[in-house]
Amino acid sequence: MGYYDKYLYENAITWTTDGANAGTVNFREGKFYCTNVCGVLLNKDGYANKCIAEIIGCISKRYVSYVGNPKLMNNVMSEISILIPCLKEQEKIASFLTSIDNLISTQESNISILETYNRGLISKILNQEIRFKDTDGNDYSGWSEKTFDELADYKKGPFGSALKKEIFVPKSNTTKKVYEQQHAIEKDCSIERYFITNEYYEKMKSFSVKKGDIIVSCAGTIGEIYVLPSNTEDGIINQALMRVRINNKIINQKFFITIFDNMISTKGKKLSNGSALKNIPPFADLKKQITLVPCLEEQEKISNFLTSLDNVLQEEKNYLEYLKTLKKGLLQQMFV
Repeated sequence: MGYYDKYLYENAITWTTDGANAGTVNFREGKFYCTNVCGVLLNKDGYANKCIAEIIGCISKRYVSYVGNPKLMNNVMSEISILIPCLKEQEKIASFLTSIDNLISTQESNISILETYNRGLISKILNQEIRFKDTDGNDYSGWSEKTFDELADYKKGPFGSALKKEIFVPKSNTTKKVYEQQHAIEKDCSIERYFITNEYYEKMKSFSVKKGDIIVSCAGTIGEIYVLPSNTEDGIINQALMRVRINNKIINQKFFITIFDNMISTKGKKLSNGSALKNIPPFADLKKQITLVPCLEEQEKISNFLTSLDNVLQEEKNYLEYLKTLKKGLLQQMFV
């Protein structure tokens, strides 16, 4: 959050007492200040250390109360019982876990650098500072102006509000899935919450989605783009989602997603007349936006190049998840 010219504690264990992250435990090395939703564990004999923090963190979530706003208050934390090794072993465990944390921190930094580098390349490509050539080594023709209305068909969720829960039915062989914002945000079509009858699906078919469609979160957490994969069930979109079907005669899907994402992130705030972009801009404004588009052959080369960048980034993210899983497994073997 920032810095303050005074401090409350030094070398202590802290935990989040309230909210979505209640029960999250950390060792804070050095002097620090904290807010009213931060609990602090102190010990004059040296037990307030990284090892003890990790031991508590392995089990603290079990003690969080999820009635209303999640909470793990002082009186509950003070009653948590743990098994601990001697101080010398604690020091060795802390040193070992710190080395893993350093690997995780370095990997997170590498990913951040790679993401920045990729964004820079995309910007150069869209500004035509980087161009691709045909198989004979010749330049492709110049880019042409297109409106987003020419590039795709857009459909927002029904009625501008959530579907009524009365229409939802249990899943069966004759039902259709309702796709929500969560599907776009988590990039996962397997999430199953709501279903409708085939009869209702026919009435709502203008809001239908199928494999290959693009869905976009368009309220709150906006601009999350997800291409529905080949195993997608037919269904309809609910509120806060937009379905996009591209005109594949003039636009490559990967290239469209790149320029659409760029338009939302760079022009969205201006179109929404606000500093915080909480909703996709109105259709009329969105569809009339002009972009430059190369020929399909160059689009395909650009898309292949961007896909290779995505693959490298995903490998780095997979390694980060591996390190986090490794640490979690080691903690369970040592402490649980």
